[in-house]
Amino acid sequence: MRTRYFLPFKIKSIHYVIVIGTFWAISDAFVSFYLPIQMQSYLHNLFLFGLLFAISSTIGALSDIGLGILSSKIKYTLYFILGLLSSLVLIFSSILPFNVILIVWIMAVWGVYYEFMQIAVFNYVTRHKHIEEHSRNFGLIYLFENLSYVIGPIIGGFLIVSGKYAIYSVCFACIIIAFLFIRPLIVIHKHKEKPFLVYEKKLSFNFKKELRSFKKIWQFAFIMFIGIFLYNVWDSFVWTLEPLQSTVSNAVFAGIITAIFTLPLATLEAWGGKIADIYGRRITFILGFFIASLFTFLFGLQDNLYLRIILALIAAVGFAFAYPAMMGETSKETSEHEKQLGNIAGLQRIFVNGGYILGPIFAGYVSSIYGIQRAFSILGLVMMFSFIPILIFMTHYHFKGRIHRVLVTEFEL
Repeated sequence: MRTRYFLPFKIKSIHYVIVIGTFWAISDAFVSFYLPIQMQSYLHNLFLFGLLFAISSTIGALSDIGLGILSSKIKYTLYFILGLLSSLVLIFSSILPFNVILIVWIMAVWGVYYEFMQIAVFNYVTRHKHIEEHSRNFGLIYLFENLSYVIGPIIGGFLIVSGKYAIYSVCFACIIIAFLFIRPLIVIHKHKEKPFLVYEKKLSFNFKKELRSFKKIWQFAFIMFIGIFLYNVWDSFVWTLEPLQSTVSNAVFAGIITAIFTLPLATLEAWGGKIADIYGRRITFILGFFIASLFTFLFGLQDNLYLRIILALIAAVGFAFAYPAMMGETSKETSEHEKQLGNIAGLQRIFVNGGYILGPIFAGYVSSIYGIQRAFSILGLVMMFSFIPILIFMTHYHFKGRIHRVLVTEFEL
């Protein structure tokens, strides 16, 4: 007689998406922590390291336009498959003896696989979830992904002594597990869950039309894109410099600080998305971004481990609220401009990668002058100066939008 096991909840597509994203993120967390150490151990040059590290996001940015356009026509599950396959290519490449050409190849693969996975998540939420639940769904998915980025550096700090084979074996196992959930995800969409926004059937491309589309997107979403860009400069700073602390101090402490920067994103981001949906995405973004900027500046001034942990925690709390608010506002605009969906996904990823292009180069240059720890203070200052024009533009467009709506209502324009 067969025994039936009952779960306390009904399995939905988002559960499979979370599991796939989580196991992929565990692998990527190990890669993100250990690969910079491998590179710097070979290069011994912080500025050159920053330049080469930025290649991954440069390749990602160059691929964003095409991947964004195709995401309106190709199901997000195929993007997941391509992302996981690319992850396997990177894992096997990273085991080989390093040289500059191999580093460039690894960075290129890294940039492409990250784009596949992140555009897949964006496409899933905007097409398969109701507009009022976008922020909380982004928050829920990123909660589990970021939890992986908390676990990865801590375990990676201990596994460094075991070498690359131990680390990349864990990465390989995680990607294989993620692959196992692709088929049930495809099945659940085939028989049960249909998208709110259907995929386009024609694969036509018109350069002038796409250019006008990008201009239109920029007009209504540029503030959020700038916010996304600055967040990823900050995030790339953390993942570029903090792992390198293990080369000059305790590797376990470096792993702990890296994990602390990610912990609030893992534990509070879903709540941050819910708060943003209730109290307003823009005000949540403004307050969160200011807190992140101020405490990143203060973090860079400290050498005491315990104070660094506290300040890193508070800075990351700011972005735990600001980031899902940014993503929710972007996806809201996406749903109101359905025909621009693929281009919005591509343009958004360009700004994500732009942050990861500038961040490592800026981090490598500043840290070569002021040191790894003080470089964070320079970053905090840049973010605080950027906060002022962001606040002005957001206030301006808020009132401009309200005036426009009044004119339309009163005079039927």
